[in-house]
Amino acid sequence: MKKIKISKNFAILIIFCAIFNKFLIFFNYFVALIIHELAHFSIASKRGYKLREFKIDIFGCALSLDEEVEDSDSFAVNIAGPIANLFLCLVCMSLYYLFPNSYYVLNTFCLANLVLALFNLLPIYPLDGGKIFRSLIKSDKTYARLDLVLRLVLTVLFLVLFICSCMHTVNYFYLIMCIFFATSKGSRRPTFSIFKSKKSRSFQKVQIVKISGQETLLKIIKHIKSHRYTIFYLADKKRYIDEDEIVSLSLIYPLTTKIEATHHE
Repeated sequence: MKKIKISKNFAILIIFCAIFNKFLIFFNYFVALIIHELAHFSIASKRGYKLREFKIDIFGCALSLDEEVEDSDSFAVNIAGPIANLFLCLVCMSLYYLFPNSYYVLNTFCLANLVLALFNLLPIYPLDGGKIFRSLIKSDKTYARLDLVLRLVLTVLFLVLFICSCMHTVNYFYLIMCIFFATSKGSRRPTFSIFKSKKSRSFQKVQIVKISGQETLLKIIKHIKSHRYTIFYLADKKRYIDEDEIVSLSLIYPLTTKIEATHHE
């Protein structure tokens, strides 16, 4: 890992847990969360992504990669965390069966992993389920509408649960979830950089992308990734164009120019 950043407000969470005697619960959830993020990183690194930052703050842990995960890699990278947590749940249950007394030791840890896995599978960004859901929806407008509907449904659901809890024992967890779903925002299309170091060119994977002459330079450039070299197959002309030529064309023509307009034969 290149950089581990611990936020100052993380100390507030530790103090809060110590005051209210919740340190054991906090420890179990924190360990489950660390394993969750390491599972993400393990799959991402195998797909060619590099870690930019591992951040720990009052809201938990988060990985920042060197670039946005491609749609083709999104499912594998994002599902790794929940699967790791569910696997740990199965391990705990197996130990319950073999050693019944282990239940009193592992019960909180098993529950932490189960809650973390199920919560992250909700199709709301920035949760893992939301990122997977985003990669499956190709249309920005369709995604925006579905995301809004899901967000409203979950907000209303947790608001109703909170109101119902007020009749007995007030459960502030429902209120926190209500605020989370109401205020969190869906993902946007990633920005990109078309320039990259040539030192690692020999170590990059190669991808071939089929394009048509009607596609703009802007749309084509979005296929270029820093961790792999891209060769474009222009189906209309039955010829190949490498990414270096696309970069050169983007410096000469406006990004709204169609690729066929940049080639005159």
